[in-house]
This record gives sequence, C-alpha cells and structure tokens, in this order.
Amino acid sequence: MKKGKKIITAALAGAMCAAFPVAAQAESPAVTNLTLYESAEPVYTVTVPETIEVAARGNTDVTVTAEDMKNIPDDKKISVTLEKGNGVYGRLYLTAQNPENPDGKQLTLTLYVTGTDGEPKMGALEHQIKGMELAAFTENGSQDYRLSVAPSLTPVKGAEYSGYIVYGIEMKDK
Repeated sequence: MKKGKKIITAALAGAMCAAFPVAAQAESPAVTNLTLYESAEPVYTVTVPETIEVAARGNTDVTVTAEDMKNIPDDKKISVTLEKGNGVYGRLYLTAQNPENPDGKQLTLTLYVTGTDGEPKMGALEHQIKGMELAAFTENGSQDYRLSVAPSLTPVKGAEYSGYIVYGIEMKDK
C-alpha cells in the first residue's frame, strides 16, 4: 500500500503542476512599457485687449490677464511691456483728421501711461514709455495699467482718434 500511495501522490503532484503554468516556463515574457512626460518648459497665456476705448478725460484702466502658468521658475516673472506706441520714437499718440479742416494738419493727443512702477510717463528721455513694464505675473491673475490723455490737451469734438500699442511679453528675473 505504501507503493500505491507514492504513485497517487506523484500523479497528483504532476496534475497540479500542469494545471498552474509558471511564468518562468513561458518562451516570451509579457511586457508593458510605461512612460511619463511632463514638459519642463515654462508655459503661460497672456491676454491683452484687442481694442481700448480711451476716456477723453480721466483715466482708462486696461486689464491684462495671465492664465495657464506652469513651470515658471521661482526667480522669474512674466513681464508685459509697452514695446512701442504708434508715435515718433515709440511714443503713444492718438491721431485724427480735423473734421473742421480735413485737408489741414493731423490732430494729435499724447497719452500718459502708468505701469507697474505707478509713475505716469508719456514720452522720451527720463519719462520713456518704450519698454516700460505694464504688468508682471508670477501666477495666474489679472493686472491693470492706466492710460490717460495728457491733461494739457483737449480732444477736438467730432474727431475720431486712433493709435496702437505693440506689447512685449517675456520671462524676466524678478
């Protein structure tokens, strides 16, 4: 009977090994490749208004917005600057044809610009607006800069003034 028990035990052990395949016996292992990529490049979206209606008197606040800011280094900020205006030497003017004298000299209004330093500036030399910072961001948000017609100037009634601003947007040191 001892011999019969050994045969039955060996048969059961063989049956169990056949029922449970072992991965080591497979000819080609199953493989899953894993990847992960997160860009280390700074990413951000800055929105400036397409059109601004400047007040004839008083101040006009202009909102600049930064969104989707990612991977901005701690020692950097996103700076929005006035690259140039439509006037001479990058100044910011509003110009119009005189409705009372269409063939005459063009009308011109100089604009003051107040950026992040809080000081109104209008032109060249010590009050240079070209390159001045209008807004700065280290996280998502909105900031205003300010435009105003030079107080010594009065818009001519019925004249349609226009001008433009070219912005600079870049990452700078804080």
